[in-house]
Amino acid sequence: MGLFTLVACGEDAYLETDKTPDTGTVDNNSDGTMIPMTVSAGYNLPFQPYGSSFNKDILTTFRNNTPLLLELEPYGEVMHAQTFLLDNGKTCCPPPDPDTPFNAIASTNFVILPGTVETNRDPGAPLAVNALPYSNSTGTIIYDFGSFTTNYRMLHYGKIYYFKYKVYNSMGVPFEEGYIKHQFYNDIDDATTINTNDPNWEKVGNADSLWPMYDVAVMYHKSQDEMCLTNKDGYTTPPLPSSVDITDPATGIVHTLSFTSNTAGVYVNFN
Repeated sequence: MGLFTLVACGEDAYLETDKTPDTGTVDNNSDGTMIPMTVSAGYNLPFQPYGSSFNKDILTTFRNNTPLLLELEPYGEVMHAQTFLLDNGKTCCPPPDPDTPFNAIASTNFVILPGTVETNRDPGAPLAVNALPYSNSTGTIIYDFGSFTTNYRMLHYGKIYYFKYKVYNSMGVPFEEGYIKHQFYNDIDDATTINTNDPNWEKVGNADSLWPMYDVAVMYHKSQDEMCLTNKDGYTTPPLPSSVDITDPATGIVHTLSFTSNTAGVYVNFN
């Protein structure tokens, strides 16, 4: 009983800001189907619009079809710009100051062993996170963002924007690391090209925590209420990739690590 009281007291401000009713129960769609949230010419994702009771049970699949060990550190934030902007002193909704800083929250790292498939699924949330008693994960990967309050918030309306990856050889020695984002249009696109392609996407901030390695902008879909990462206009750094080639130093074989999605789920594949 004390835990439920703690949840109620600790999350009152967030729920008031979020304006999303939540009973703490686990409900599924009557037919078990998912309608894609954001449908755009270059992007399709199985998240639901802000406030939807169906924004849950999204399967993330991690596949490692290589002889190498893959370590991942997820970086997440709320999907929608309202809370992101309110956290930065805004009073309501876009259009915001396009230079608002965006700093994704790091979760604990985990490994995907060679030749294995792992999953992340929570029938009551878009992410399976360490936030009992609300979490009811049926997957093998649980994200932990370090505090109950952050976990609770990510459980209710969170997504992973990018991973920091590290690859180890058969002797357990790391030989390559970097960052890989959730695919959004083409990796070489920038805020202007995406807005030109679909005016519903507008820039709402900068992912400054990735600078100086990458110069990243945060895009917001005005009708579907989701944020995604792309390159800033006029970026001079390499584009933030959603797919990278990694060469096994022992065999010379080139493997590809990718972070993608479709209407059925989210995928991190290492082939």
